[in-house]
Amino acid sequence: MNGRLRRLAAALVCIAGLIGGPAAATSAPAGSGAAGSASTRSGRVPVYAYFYQWFSRSSWQRAKMDYPLAGTYSSDDPHVLRAQVQQARSVGIDGFITSWKDTPVLDRRLQLLLSIAASEQFHVG
Repeated sequence: MNGRLRRLAAALVCIAGLIGGPAAATSAPAGSGAAGSASTRSGRVPVYAYFYQWFSRSSWQRAKMDYPLAGTYSSDDPHVLRAQVQQARSVGIDGFITSWKDTPVLDRRLQLLLSIAASEQFHVG
């Protein structure tokens, strides 16, 4: 195994230990915000994925070679956002963490994501 693969394997083992170890399941007291969700109280460590909310249809025309299965979607499309929340939940993701900058477009997209996530009982941070 070359050095690069060895470092990658070591990093994956460390990450697995951080998110899957018994100490992680008890690191936050029950009821303390998102970390105190029902999944933590049951002993399961919550899983969050970083969510990018700034895609427009034209975003996909800038030096892209690969496209998502959803196609050249817009983060303004509620059907796409709902499908993304449902897909995330289907693979065991409990919520999204997203960055946000105060602009009219990103404010609108964040509100749409929060609304859809609430209707799906999905966390957003």
